[in-house]
Amino acid sequence: MSISSGNFLFYEVGDNSIATASSWDSLASILSQDRALLVDFAGASTLGEWYMTTIASSQVEPAGVLALIQKPELQAAAVTALQSLLATCPAGFCRSRSLHDRVGFYARMFAHRKARAYIGYSETLHSALQEVQDDCMPYEQCRTEDRIAVRALPPITPGGQLVGWVDALTIHAGLADSKAALAREFIDFVTSWKAYQSILNPDWPDAPCYLLPAVEVPDGAPLKPVLYPALTAAFGSRLIATAPHLNDDLRARGKKLNCILPPERQDPKWQKDCPGAVE
Repeated sequence: MSISSGNFLFYEVGDNSIATASSWDSLASILSQDRALLVDFAGASTLGEWYMTTIASSQVEPAGVLALIQKPELQAAAVTALQSLLATCPAGFCRSRSLHDRVGFYARMFAHRKARAYIGYSETLHSALQEVQDDCMPYEQCRTEDRIAVRALPPITPGGQLVGWVDALTIHAGLADSKAALAREFIDFVTSWKAYQSILNPDWPDAPCYLLPAVEVPDGAPLKPVLYPALTAAFGSRLIATAPHLNDDLRARGKKLNCILPPERQDPKWQKDCPGAVE
């Protein structure tokens, strides 16, 4: 099954300031007023993806994005952009390794109205909406699906690109013929609309997964959960780049970023991994 993904900006329906923010700086300025953003900025892979996001957001040409990522030194403008977004987080969040390890934590806190906005992958909405169904008391007035709006992140530079990611199933080239045939049969099934529909249109009481299929939805087979049209529009035509050793390069940049962006709480592992860094 091929699944598209990428970061989206989730906020309250009717919050026009966030809905109309036209640049990265204007969004950071809005959210910094009350440090009202939740976003995960921990882990080498996560930070590497964010580094690529900021590079692409300030570049018009795809080739320019890869060229800058492949440079071992971090680009100062990208670091500054991430620091500006980090400054909108409430104290104790966003750079916490322990919260990073609690899958879906920031989405669940957004559901509990602990932040004005949340940035994350579309599939993390499942954690937020399942939280509403399972663990929200009536008096809490958690954000239900109809109160959540979604948009793309604004660019750093006009004309800057958005980044998308695609997960896909592959078959090992050395697989024996009989096993390869079974693998192809399995892939044919899980990439069929029947399989997609069973996952993307769950029955109650399961919250929607909000995965974005990297296939065209057949006519007459709409996706039932209400945010799919907005997510599809916000995904748009994103940069999905491939390059030799890209994952290794992004993790290496993420490790460097990790030492520049100090943790929100005392973290012995951070101090060990970043000798000489100043909190």
